[in-house]
Amino acid sequence: MKYGKVYAEDVNVGDELPPLVKGPIQQIQLTRYAGGAGRVKKLGVRFAALVRLKDTVTCRGRVVAKSSKDDVHLVELEVWAENQRGEKVVSGRATVGLPSRA
Repeated sequence: MKYGKVYAEDVNVGDELPPLVKGPIQQIQLTRYAGGAGRVKKLGVRFAALVRLKDTVTCRGRVVAKSSKDDVHLVELEVWAENQRGEKVVSGRATVGLPSRA
């Protein structure tokens, strides 16, 4: 699975999201933290450690469930982020809506 256009039919429970690496972190990124955009329907996270200037953060995720009802296709994800030392700095769950190929 690559980032870009992803359809509900492209994901399965247990699939891992490709890692998204951000960094080194700059002050503006720490200042501009904003909640989920686009297809994110729900996001709940727990901050486990501080992200410091110059850290490199890798965001990861795994599909834990998917459902479809009335042409609404939802994918539930376990999500987390790690710093360059492998320490989890954020963990949580997200629900995203995906389009169907049909």
